[in-house]
This record gives sequence, C-alpha cells and structure tokens, in this order.
Amino acid sequence: MSKPWVVGAAGVVAVVAALAVGFAVGRWTAPDVVVPLPPPRSSSPPPPAEVRSATDPGTAVRITASVTPEDGWVRVRATVVGFPAGQPLRVVVVSRAGTRETAASWVGSAAGSLDGTTVDGAATVARADVVAVEVEGTDGRRYVSAVF
Repeated sequence: MSKPWVVGAAGVVAVVAALAVGFAVGRWTAPDVVVPLPPPRSSSPPPPAEVRSATDPGTAVRITASVTPEDGWVRVRATVVGFPAGQPLRVVVVSRAGTRETAASWVGSAAGSLDGTTVDGAATVARADVVAVEVEGTDGRRYVSAVF
C-alpha cells in the first residue's frame, strides 16, 4: 500500500518539472524582438512664453504674467503682489473679441499680498487673440491689467 504523502510529493515534483520544462522551452523558442518606442510628436522645441508686467497706479497691484501658446489655447502663469487680503480673486484672459475667460482663481492672503502669489491656469483663447491678462475680484473690480 502506498503512502498518501508519497503520492502527493510525486505529484508536486511532476508539476514543478513540467513548469520548468515549459519555461525553458518558451525562453529558447521565443524570438528576441525589441519593440521601439514611437518617435516624439515633434522634435521642435515648445513655443516660448511671452511675459508682461504691469502695476496699476490706482490700486498699486502688480502682475507679472506669462502666456504660453498651445494648439488653440494658452497656458497662463501670473504672479500678483499687493492685492487685498481675504478677497476672492481671479486671473482673466481678455480676447481680441472682448470675451473674458477665467484662467485661475484664489483667495488672497495677507502673506501672499506682501510676498506675491503665483497661480497657473489655462484659457481656450488662441495666443494671437490674447490682448490682456487681468486680475479682478469676483465683484468685477479690475485690480491690474498686463497688456499683450
């Protein structure tokens, strides 16, 4: 009479041996194919950002805004100093047609007002149509405008 553990051990050994042989045969017969990465979409450098700065003499708010063109839209980065603390503010991109699109918004802090606050955003306005980047309150009051 055979012992059950001997039959079980023999089965485990057979399974391990079959897996090892299958792995070895697979590695030996598999082709050495290297799939190349696709080329980058464009080898040209990204378009440069255009930067403008302005200070509004009435509010003393300063802005340094950069606009980077993309395909039919722009990336916007604005550093703003001197805005009223505690106020909800937004960066607005003004188009040649007069449309106004909010690119970023934040609530002004006292430290940010003194040291400057930088916000990033985007607007679906083609670069050729951007005429200004402005900071305004949610009540519509314009604090500063950088003309492009």
